[in-house]
Amino acid sequence: MANEANNMCFLTKEVFPEYRSEPARFTTWLARIAVVLFGFWLVVLFCGMPVTFYIEGSIPGRKIALFSVCYYPVILWLIYRSMRYALTIRKKAVAHIRINKDGIFYDKIDGSVTGIRYQDLGPSSDPRRTDDMFTWRHSGRTSVWVCIHGNEQAINFQTDAIHSYYARNTSELRNYFIYGVSIFRPDIRMSPDIKIYLSDVLNPTKSANYSGLITFGLIAVICLVILCIPFWTA
Repeated sequence: MANEANNMCFLTKEVFPEYRSEPARFTTWLARIAVVLFGFWLVVLFCGMPVTFYIEGSIPGRKIALFSVCYYPVILWLIYRSMRYALTIRKKAVAHIRINKDGIFYDKIDGSVTGIRYQDLGPSSDPRRTDDMFTWRHSGRTSVWVCIHGNEQAINFQTDAIHSYYARNTSELRNYFIYGVSIFRPDIRMSPDIKIYLSDVLNPTKSANYSGLITFGLIAVICLVILCIPFWTA
C-alpha cells in the first residue's frame, strides 16, 4: 500500500485504493518506557518526600506524621483520578486511520468508527474565509483544517500511542487525504499552503526524512536522563 501513497499522481476516481496508517511499534514502546520511568520517578519522589524529611531530621516526627495523614490520601486520590481518566479516554482512542474513496475514517479501540466524508466538505460559514481547506500552525505543529457544514474542523492524522501505536506515515496520510479531496471534491478551495502539499504529491522529490531518527534520539536521551537522576541525587 505504500507504493500507492508514493505514486499518488497516478490515482484517479476509478483507481483510488484504501490507504491505512502503519504502526511505529519500536518508537511507541520506547516512548511508553520513558513515560513509565518518569511516572515511577515522580511517584517515588512525592511518596518518599516525608520519609526523607524524617531521616534528615529537619522536621520533627510528629509534624511529619500529621502532614502524612493528609498528604498520602491526596496522592492516592490523584493516582486514582489519573487512572480513571486514562480508562475514560480509552473508548475514544484511535487505533487505525483509513482513507478511501469516501473520505477519512477512524477505527476506535471500542470498535466504533467515525470519519469525515468528502461529500460533507464545503465552504466556511465565516464570510472572511476565502479558503475551504487550509493549514494552521500552533505550538510548532501544522494542522490541516477543513469546513464541514460551515464549521471549521482540524483533521487528525495520528493514532493513539497509549492504547494503540504511533502512526509512522502521518505525512503520507495527510498527502493522501489532500489528494483525495482534489480528486473527489475539486470545488473545494485550497489555501496556498495546502497547494504546496499537493504540489509535493504531484512532483515528488527524494529527500532525507530524519524525523523518525530525531524522535528516537530524543526519547533515548529522556530515558537516559531519567535513569541517571537517582545517581545524581544520591
